Amino acid sequence: MEAAETGEADRLLAAAIYLMSCHARSGCPRIACMVERHLQLLGRHPEVGEHVRHTCRQLAAAWATTVH
Repeated sequence: MEAAETGEADRLLAAAIYLMSCHARSGCPRIACMVERHLQLLGRHPEVGEHVRHTCRQLAAAWATTVH
């Protein structure tokens, strides 16, 4: 794993949780789109465990229905 990748998954996860909180307060569709994108990235990130990747892929699909 390259040094630049170290901690990237943690930052993506923290950002996704933050964005979910923002969306809960605002209902903004643009934020929902950002949540979906972060979950997609986490769903294929090599630094994330398989169970978390699988869950993120499922959640990304659920968020996609609210966006599209």
